[in-house]
Amino acid sequence: MKDIVFENNQVIESDRGMALYARDGTHMHHIRFVGNHFEKPFQDYQQKLIHFRISERFGRSRISNVLIKDNVVDERWMLPSELIGLDEEHGISDVVFDNLVYAGKHCLSEEDANLRAGPFTKDIVFE
Repeated sequence: MKDIVFENNQVIESDRGMALYARDGTHMHHIRFVGNHFEKPFQDYQQKLIHFRISERFGRSRISNVLIKDNVVDERWMLPSELIGLDEEHGISDVVFDNLVYAGKHCLSEEDANLRAGPFTKDIVFE
């Protein structure tokens, strides 16, 4: 799966703002979340702004080359965002956060974005 764009969406209320779930041997790459506005988290369930996860069912997957650019999030979400890879060869890589504004703050680190990157993630960049 490649060249997927989520652009200029107005998300009023959701339990996950940006989610990618890879399994069954897929390689998700060249994914873009650009110019989206997230108003508030849904009061129950996940409450994670970002949730990228690789799991295994009928094959091992990867996620790479993701751009999160010019997104605005009005409120902090209850739970930390997560990037969760499966193993060294089936992880998450090359994720760029460019101008993410989270609860009024320009994010320049995982801490600013309330993000937990698991051990099988690499090359996470904040600009």
